[in-house]
Amino acid sequence: MTKAPFISIAAIRGRTRGGGNELALACDLRYASREQALFGQPEVASGLLPGGGSERLPRLIGRDRALEAILGSDDYDADLAERYGWITRALPDAELDSFVEGMAARLASFDTCRRAVDAAAVTWLLGAWAGGSRERCRNPARAPDPPHGSTPWCEILSR
Repeated sequence: MTKAPFISIAAIRGRTRGGGNELALACDLRYASREQALFGQPEVASGLLPGGGSERLPRLIGRDRALEAILGSDDYDADLAERYGWITRALPDAELDSFVEGMAARLASFDTCRRAVDAAAVTWLLGAWAGGSRERCRNPARAPDPPHGSTPWCEILSR
């Protein structure tokens, strides 16, 4: 995802551990529910080697904190994850979706941003909870005559 021609925004609520955390870390921007999001790399405690999280996490939060998270296999709440730099921002759960939608719309409205991300294809992943994932996408190629260069939202729900 880091080489994708679009900005990826994760809106996270629930447990984001192991592979789910690695997917979130691959996103350009990560916003989390203050009340519901938890982050962690539990592999070492299970006798496994961590995957992509062990590569991306140190770049975001520093080597010492990444070692603590990876080797300690503890959960981190959204407030601590925000303080460490693991996520972009922690928000009240009731505000999370509207904030992420507003940010995506704002980024997509900038012409320079649009050029920088190859025609402003903006995707964000909503959720990282065990019951499934909820995905919304912004696809300018499918939009009929968008006003001011923006396009309507399409929503894909998968569970």
